[in-house]
Amino acid sequence: MTTPLRQSNSIATADAAVVLLLMLGPATAAEMPDKAGPQTAMARLAAGMKPGQWAELKTEGLSMKVFSDGGHHALQYTDEAVWDPGSRQLFFCGEGHGAAPRFVKYTESTNRWTVLPLPNFAPVHAYDHQAIDPLSGTYYRGRYYSREIQQYNIKEGTWSKLTDIPASSGLGGSRITFGFEYFPEMRGLVVFLSAHGLYFYDIPKNQWRQLAGSLGQYAYHEIARYNPVHKVVVFGGGNDSKGYRSKDLWKLGASGQITKLRETPLPIGVTSTIFTVDPVSGKYLVFGRDKQAYEYDVTTDTWTELGGRPTNTPLSRFGRGVGREGTGQSEHEGAVGRPPEGPEPPIFTFGPDLKGSAVFGCVATPVSSHGVVMFVKYDRDKSKVFLYKHAAASDR
Repeated sequence: MTTPLRQSNSIATADAAVVLLLMLGPATAAEMPDKAGPQTAMARLAAGMKPGQWAELKTEGLSMKVFSDGGHHALQYTDEAVWDPGSRQLFFCGEGHGAAPRFVKYTESTNRWTVLPLPNFAPVHAYDHQAIDPLSGTYYRGRYYSREIQQYNIKEGTWSKLTDIPASSGLGGSRITFGFEYFPEMRGLVVFLSAHGLYFYDIPKNQWRQLAGSLGQYAYHEIARYNPVHKVVVFGGGNDSKGYRSKDLWKLGASGQITKLRETPLPIGVTSTIFTVDPVSGKYLVFGRDKQAYEYDVTTDTWTELGGRPTNTPLSRFGRGVGREGTGQSEHEGAVGRPPEGPEPPIFTFGPDLKGSAVFGCVATPVSSHGVVMFVKYDRDKSKVFLYKHAAASDR
């Protein structure tokens, strides 16, 4: 088994930087917003955006060939990419239906997309099987129908096997997918299999342990998302082939405590939603296949519908909070970071799969460097990149 990648130390590191890391902690220090001023295309665009605003980022090299060979495309069956704040790059590794295996990156400094050499394993559908350690610059990739986890050293540009998920997970047999995330405060990887358990891999100790047994009912397309502001991982969701679509979520704290959250207002999971997080306010942002758009506050366990929604919804059109069950009240009126009324999110307006799902073929990642969320939506040679700013830096 390959030794886990670690961040190299330098004897030339300034004392001030060491003190800052100790004060802020690894996750916060790695995700500090850019203070150098707008110098790149992304930085200039993000700096001029207001809370609640979407803007298209014009990039170089984003042709059909980045994600497809002309048929199926690599952004099928996933909803996430990852952002490395150290190198200022987005990474994505995935594959379409038996076609278009891809490992790609977007580099902020050049504003350009690059197709990288494929790893020595079949990428297959990405699902929720990507994660990143922003401090060490290590990208992690799991695989469906497999227990294997690979790691990619971003600085060195090399792949190696990290570990195998325990056999008790059922992966490689009846289990297809899992929710997957890196938890900086726990220094390891979280793996969630609906109805089958929550697992944690301690990277420094090279050790697996099961944090919980059966949670929810059987499903695939599960998700797990780290919150860099509140230092928790929210996980759950999924669906099965018989019509079940999960509205169940749980929260994992840095001490290992697991909390069941209230039922979600829409089904959650890969192909059902894009489930991401605002790196400034710490509010989760959830976009549904039927053009729903919500903000979720994990600290109060409340959901708020975002502006720009169609009128045929169970909630008022703009920003009425979904209060706790039984209270009949909104707990989120006037909340910091909630965007004003606005146009429909642009990711809902185009794409080859739009009739079936407004979010299929789209991935998102928080860009902590600029306090925005980056969305990439596939549409052959008309694919686009958008930035969305949910909250001002002063709201952090």
